[in-house]
Amino acid sequence: MKKVTFILTLILCLLASCSPKVTSTMYHSYSSLPPETPVKVFYKEDLPAGSKEIGQVRVSDTGFSTGCDSLTVISKIKNEARKAGGNAVLITEHKKPSVWGSSCHQMTAMVLNVSDFTAPTLAKNNLEDEPPVLLSESKILPRFNLAVNGGYGWRTAKLADGIEGLEKDYLKKLMSGFVWNASANYYFNDNYGLGLSYSAYSVSTSLHGLKSNDMITYAGPAFLMRFSQNQKWIFNMSLGLGYIGYSSTHKSNGDQLKLTGGTVGFETAIGAEYKLSQNWGIGATLSTNSGLLNSMTVNQNGHKQTIDLGKDEKEGLGQIRIAVGFRYYIW
Repeated sequence: MKKVTFILTLILCLLASCSPKVTSTMYHSYSSLPPETPVKVFYKEDLPAGSKEIGQVRVSDTGFSTGCDSLTVISKIKNEARKAGGNAVLITEHKKPSVWGSSCHQMTAMVLNVSDFTAPTLAKNNLEDEPPVLLSESKILPRFNLAVNGGYGWRTAKLADGIEGLEKDYLKKLMSGFVWNASANYYFNDNYGLGLSYSAYSVSTSLHGLKSNDMITYAGPAFLMRFSQNQKWIFNMSLGLGYIGYSSTHKSNGDQLKLTGGTVGFETAIGAEYKLSQNWGIGATLSTNSGLLNSMTVNQNGHKQTIDLGKDEKEGLGQIRIAVGFRYYIW
């Protein structure tokens, strides 16, 4: 499954073009300038008189961005300015890389049309036209959300050798079943966060008076990653380490045999969600769970004993799951 996870990660990276996201909002229409046209960059200095704001550009991290050093980001801002007919930009915000934040330089810039760079300077709040409101913080992704999903899952463990006929058909029916999961997720910024996840796999079958029910549960924290191109579609990934539990109950003619156990489990997930409104969204996930039982508790009609499983007897709890559900964005 490591190969599958890597391939899915690569696909996400390709979809995002591995480039930072560029968002442009223009308020006035000018003819585009040739690619070789110089664009002057202002930081803290005052602007020449007659400067006119024509729009705004924001370059931000997608979560998988590369090529987002400060020179590349400024180059992207200049290109957007030329497209809009701007020959100057004023950097109004610059978020530098940090350990707990983005690894990219992220900038917001005011796009300007300057008729005379030698004109006397003026204060930034005295532009020829009163500047519109800058891109607001409401544009960032929600920090905290709850998710609930339901779907179907398949166990990845193989049946033991030597099982044939009706017994094999019966056990095969326990190798796929319904799944559901719930999670609470908090993001430090637009790209990274931590979450808590709980999921369950459940399947039942019967034959000639024998009834069986298998359940595999997982609970644990997860490291979260996400990115969005337009604030509506959000693509996410998670890596989790927690507890995975197993329960298998078999009943026949008043007799009951129950097998239980638990171990360290791993969970990986990749998904996409779409924001329907400020607080609600829908999403789909493809996830994997893994874990290997070294021992189990056997309860036969109330008599319990713990057995150690040999090298070829260990119970694999891995699954592949597909699920869809709802998202509730709290803030």
